[in-house]
Amino acid sequence: MRTIGDTSIFFRVVLTDEAGRRVRLSETAERVIDTIRNETDPDQFGLHSYFNFRILSELAERPEPSWA
Repeated sequence: MRTIGDTSIFFRVVLTDEAGRRVRLSETAERVIDTIRNETDPDQFGLHSYFNFRILSELAERPEPSWA
């Protein structure tokens, strides 16, 4: 069970417009999350992983300095 104060790692993922299309977004996000978790295994280090996704064109239209 996750509680406030647990050590976490946050992943910011930028997707191409094609990968971010609504029809594919769920499938794409699931594959990205699975790949990152399998490659890095944050649970092994006691880290809870969180994922934040943005689409390339979305960032171009509404830039967010923290995503630069």
